[in-house]
Amino acid sequence: MNFHNLKSIVATQKSAIDMRTSTESFCVAPKRDQPYIEPTFSKIEFSTEKPAVILISAVGATGKTTLAQVLSGDLGLPLLDLGKHKPVGDNTLTGLLTTAFSVADLSSVFAGISKGSYGLIIDGVDEGRSKTTEKAFEAFLDDVVRLCAGSTNPSFVLLGRTQILDDCWLYLTDKGIATGLLSISPFDLKSAQTYIDKFTGGSQSAQAHQYSEVRDSILKMLMSAFTDGGGSSPDSKFLSFIGYPPVLDAIVTLLRQEPNYYRIQQEIEKPGSGDVEFELLHRIATYILTREKEQKVLPNVIRPLVDEMPSAAKEEICAAVFDAGEQCLRLLSHCLGKTAHLSKITEPLINEKYEEHLLTFIPEHPFIAGRQFRNAIFEAFALASVVSAFSEQGVKLALEYWGSHRYNYHFVYLLQRIARERSVPIACLQALLGSALEFKSQTTAVQLFVGVVEGEGAAGPADETVQTEIEIIMGTEQENLKKFSFESLLHPGASVHLGHQLANAIISLPCDLSMSGIQEIELTAPVEISASRINLAAPGLVLKQEPNLRREDKHVVLEADNVESAVNTVLTNGVELRVVLPEGSSLTFPLVKYVRREQKLPQDPALREKYLRLRRILVQFRSHSRGSLAKYRVKIDNERVAGNQVGQAILQRLLADGILTLDGRFYFLQPDSVDTHLGISWLDLRTGSTSEKLLAYLSSIET
Repeated sequence: MNFHNLKSIVATQKSAIDMRTSTESFCVAPKRDQPYIEPTFSKIEFSTEKPAVILISAVGATGKTTLAQVLSGDLGLPLLDLGKHKPVGDNTLTGLLTTAFSVADLSSVFAGISKGSYGLIIDGVDEGRSKTTEKAFEAFLDDVVRLCAGSTNPSFVLLGRTQILDDCWLYLTDKGIATGLLSISPFDLKSAQTYIDKFTGGSQSAQAHQYSEVRDSILKMLMSAFTDGGGSSPDSKFLSFIGYPPVLDAIVTLLRQEPNYYRIQQEIEKPGSGDVEFELLHRIATYILTREKEQKVLPNVIRPLVDEMPSAAKEEICAAVFDAGEQCLRLLSHCLGKTAHLSKITEPLINEKYEEHLLTFIPEHPFIAGRQFRNAIFEAFALASVVSAFSEQGVKLALEYWGSHRYNYHFVYLLQRIARERSVPIACLQALLGSALEFKSQTTAVQLFVGVVEGEGAAGPADETVQTEIEIIMGTEQENLKKFSFESLLHPGASVHLGHQLANAIISLPCDLSMSGIQEIELTAPVEISASRINLAAPGLVLKQEPNLRREDKHVVLEADNVESAVNTVLTNGVELRVVLPEGSSLTFPLVKYVRREQKLPQDPALREKYLRLRRILVQFRSHSRGSLAKYRVKIDNERVAGNQVGQAILQRLLADGILTLDGRFYFLQPDSVDTHLGISWLDLRTGSTSEKLLAYLSSIET
């Protein structure tokens, strides 16, 4: 579906009704002055030509807000921005409409919404959900249901991120409301060229030929990362994560800042390493930062200040100041409304003047617009640079920034490229996992694994090395997999915070883990968390599942020596919750209803090792994009899983009995065979249970 089709469907039989009172969060958006490159859409669920409610989903930073504003401005329909609005609940919409329109027009407004001759556009649905409880948000959706029940044309258009729009579609269809679900598609090559041309004006310049060459060189590099077989034509995955406005806007900024297209061409064509898309995004951002230093700050600020100093001292200062890391830290401070004072120059008077001059340069930096980063690429680059430096000030600023801003999946891309030895402060684990989950879309699944690397030395004798693995599965084929891996150092006595939301994650750490939320903690199955102590600091715990989730994955497991909880309501929504605790530990209501006591491991050392190795092999398996329970062969065969003599013996027996099958690069798990041969369900095995049949099975394996 194209933009014209969407607008025609939404505009059907609509009448204009003037608002009496508008607010920052509820108004008709002004018509857009800047160019607008129209998106296209994929129909996920669209069985009715003109549904009463249209949901438009996408990953973060893909132009949803701009689309909402354009629809509102072009069609004259009110736009409710839930990101700016107070928490929603029962009768939010009814009350808002009553306040915003005159008494004389209210009957026309409500009648128009009920039959589809008037309507509302609601943006930031995911942000609105995050501000309130699930029950309150469902009450908000009930208001939508009441207002548009029986409508034969679209009365509401809701825009938000993928997971929450999936939930909304299920809820509204269960209530009998005709609901269409669309997903914003990434730009194709032609649209990407048009976007860049419109915002740079380069195709109309005197250097149009050189401009076109460098623009196409950049897009070709991106295309090559998503083209099978090295061909020249992009396949369906072209720009699947980077064919959206943030990346294209970064290219626009590069081409507008640097009119010397030959220099850009030379820079981007240098041999690189790693994934092409990471490399290119990193080069674009680095090029802009280097240019700011060499062509702006050095000649206009630094050199005049150090002109009378000895040559060696001058060059030392010129080399040290305003590098990429310093710029990023200053920009992060600026976006938080702060001014960074870094003492980059040891001479106090010169440093003071340097800081004073930067007060005028930082607000004009190409990475930012006002108090915000210009796009998600520059934001991600700055955060990755600051976090990778491991400075206490930088980590603190980054955590503060994430406290008031949404996560950004480009952070994962760029952190993998920037972080030395892919090392990340353990304090930033929450942001890393949250950013990874932003990859999730209608066609993309995300799997998270966090655990201790066994047998590796760290900075101190009692330190642990923690490995975070992120797997992004695109489409339905296991072959379309992107993997990211990071390491963090866990000091003795440290505690790790995981935020308020997790999905499709296995986390096992020998420390205190906490999750907290103002209203709720949300866990989307499958989730397994194992720790020394788990602290749940929120009034509510909500479990969720994705559509068509395998039966074996419909679980959330919390396993610890001790669980502390402030939870007073639990909504399981069809997901099995298990809280695994040792004998003697206690837990308060309502979580106590879900407690299972940890079983003792076999006392025989050889049998105990076999049991632990079996568990280690089988817990690796997860559904890939709602498909088979699969795992890369190399992941199972490595030393940490099945690489030793015991592990290999168990692995061969599992293959012989058909519990595992091998096909190419993948092992596949057959859950029914687990129960048949081991006398225990796969989930029971994952949560540490045993059975007589299982112990007999292990005893029969010769090692």
